Amino acid sequence: MSAVRAQETGPVPVEEEQPGPTRAERLSGLAQQHGALVTLIVAVIAASLSFDTFLTGDNLENMAVSSAFLAVVALGMTFVIITGGIDLGRFGAAGSAGRFTGGGSGAGRLRCRRYGSRRAGG
Repeated sequence: MSAVRAQETGPVPVEEEQPGPTRAERLSGLAQQHGALVTLIVAVIAASLSFDTFLTGDNLENMAVSSAFLAVVALGMTFVIITGGIDLGRFGAAGSAGRFTGGGSGAGRLRCRRYGSRRAGG
């Protein structure tokens, strides 16, 4: 059997305690992690200081109604991207738009006022 020698250890070096991040470092980290939210907050503060009517109830309602369509589209695109089911490229979008337009026009019949015909191209 071999003898195991105990190693002598000298004094254990004491690591100096590092100071925490500075305020500027914390703000920089916040901006990197939540940049869009910080930008939105800065824009709202700047607009409210520049325009007296920006934070009124009527204006906030108008902005909410105006952006509702974009919110629905963004939610739908997020769902599609997560599920990976539909092509969001330009040709896929053009094909989908054609299908929905054809289906929504009454089985392919469009009313053309300029020429007075009931069929498109006729």
